[in-house]
Amino acid sequence: MLANIVETLSLDPRYINFGKIKKGSQNQQEILITNKGKSLIAITEISVKPEGLARVSPRDECTLGPGEFKKLVLSINPTKNKGSVYGTLSFHTNLEYLPQNSIRFRAQIIAE
Repeated sequence: MLANIVETLSLDPRYINFGKIKKGSQNQQEILITNKGKSLIAITEISVKPEGLARVSPRDECTLGPGEFKKLVLSINPTKNKGSVYGTLSFHTNLEYLPQNSIRFRAQIIAE
């Protein structure tokens, strides 16, 4: 028996490595979210953890029909001391079987 698994809410990229970033500088990464399913998907909330490390734009709720996509930008502006930082960008949905889908990200903060 074979199973055909289809990703309903596609996030691209799935993981972001911002690499080395100078403290106080800004780096951005474009993100594409796509509805690969057959019904509407409501994105009810977009959140970034830990707060203050990065921001996403636009951050408003949206509905994606089958085949529709939306482009977002994740910006990181580190203000903490040197070292590695990690975060998560989460998309909360109206889907019972997929209430949340996430992208993890990281950066290595270096001196100015």
